[in-house]
Amino acid sequence: MNDTTGTKPTMEGHFKQGVFIIAMLLLFVATFQLYFSMESIIRTWLEYEYVSIFKAFYNLGVILICVYLLKSYIVKR
Repeated sequence: MNDTTGTKPTMEGHFKQGVFIIAMLLLFVATFQLYFSMESIIRTWLEYEYVSIFKAFYNLGVILICVYLLKSYIVKR
């Protein structure tokens, strides 16, 4: 890779990058666990007639949040 700043990667930089990658992996796993836990809560607390309605709204909310985050990430680049 060509580095335009002329600085060499340091051990501290590699460490920070490693910590960032580990944190992102943990965030990814926690997000999936939260998603499925919320679906379980919806099935447990609501009557079976309303489960599909609440799951639809929950999934819609997740989609809207993801689209917003992706849009804000792409616009910043």
